[in-house]
Amino acid sequence: QCLSVEDLNDLWQTLKEQTAACKQANLFNGALLEMNRFKVTQLLDILTQGNNGRSTYSSSGQSTQDQSSSSHSYKA
Repeated sequence: QCLSVEDLNDLWQTLKEQTAACKQANLFNGALLEMNRFKVTQLLDILTQGNNGRSTYSSSGQSTQDQSSSSHSYKA
C-alpha cells in the first residue's frame, strides 16, 4: 500500500529530526568520553608520579627504570 506524498514528507521530516537529535546526543557522549579519558590519564599520572615508564633516579642518584606495572610500590 502506498503512502501519500504528505505522509512521506511527514516521515522524512521525522527522520531528519531524529537524526539531528542522535547527532547531538553522539557529540555530547563523545565529549563525556573524552573528559573521562582525560581524568583517567590525570589519575594515572598521579599514581605513577608522571613517570609512565621513563627513566628515573634513585635517592643515590643512580638511573633506574620503573618496575613493571604489576609490581609498583608507592610511598605515602
